[in-house]
Amino acid sequence: MTCPTCGAPFDGVGSFCRQCGARLVGPLGPPPPGYGYAAPPPGYAPYVQASPRVQRNLQILSLLWVGLAVLRFAKGMVGMFFLRSWIRGGGGFGHHFPFGNGGPFLSAMMPFTLTTTVVMTALSLMVAYGLYKRRPWGRTMAIVMSILSMISVFPFGAGLSIFTLWVLAPAASAVEYDTIADTSRPGF
Repeated sequence: MTCPTCGAPFDGVGSFCRQCGARLVGPLGPPPPGYGYAAPPPGYAPYVQASPRVQRNLQILSLLWVGLAVLRFAKGMVGMFFLRSWIRGGGGFGHHFPFGNGGPFLSAMMPFTLTTTVVMTALSLMVAYGLYKRRPWGRTMAIVMSILSMISVFPFGAGLSIFTLWVLAPAASAVEYDTIADTSRPGF
């Protein structure tokens, strides 16, 4: 059997294509009793379940994580620019430090800021790659980075964190992600 969307071979395991994520099962039949109708209304097409949450939102999540990586990098570079200006100018904007140009504390902040910016940008890009390529570790890394990103690049980071947790954290999402995860290639 092959996927009607992308033409990839399908071995019958799971309900989704491992390449494109398309649902590969037919219509589910009439809705269960107590769903709102005793029977579908006349002329109603067979009941088809809406596409699952993970499949529907995985690509947009990966693109939003790339956007967060770009914002993190820009925020870090702007922060380093102002920190460097502050150190060289003795406080910047007409304010001066009482003990010279900011001392060793502000000078030590430069490598810390650079390291934090590079590491968090790289981790955000890894989350985007893992989700886009449907790697088995992508869901776990996205959840961990979502928790770490709650306060970064506010409000975009907080919004993306909440959206990521809404899509990937439920147990049903874990099962769905494991079904569509690409386990054919080890590692990255």
